[in-house]
Amino acid sequence: MSEASESPLRLSWRRFTADRFAVAAAGVVVLFVLAALFAPWISPQDPNDSDLLRRLQPPVWMEGGEWAYALGCDALGRDLLSRIIHGTRISIFIGAAVVLIATGLGIVTGLLSGYLGGWVDRPQAPLRAILEAYPCPHFPVRLMGMMGPGL
Repeated sequence: MSEASESPLRLSWRRFTADRFAVAAAGVVVLFVLAALFAPWISPQDPNDSDLLRRLQPPVWMEGGEWAYALGCDALGRDLLSRIIHGTRISIFIGAAVVLIATGLGIVTGLLSGYLGGWVDRPQAPLRAILEAYPCPHFPVRLMGMMGPGL
């Protein structure tokens, strides 16, 4: 089958699978999503149980490390591997929520601006200019500073 007669989806899939780095990256993402979904069943310890006798326990490859606490323990004696596995749930949820909300808002405002024109588009222009002028990496850091810790 020639490239011109292939559907765009099939062509994209063939190009994707031909790129080993892309397939490996997708595999890592799938692995993290699966770890997040099955976190309660695959984490070796309870992520919130603290044992002060195990505080600052080293990882398994260092002297004094145990396989039961493969990445060691933090200052309160909590298992780091379990906390990382459970932390992926929050990270993936927040990332997916931000993408879905931003996409939805962008589609709605773009459609309204394009269809209705001037009176809808005019108030949005200064906001877009501010967002485009502000350095992207600084925005989330400053937002976290304003909002404080938590979800």
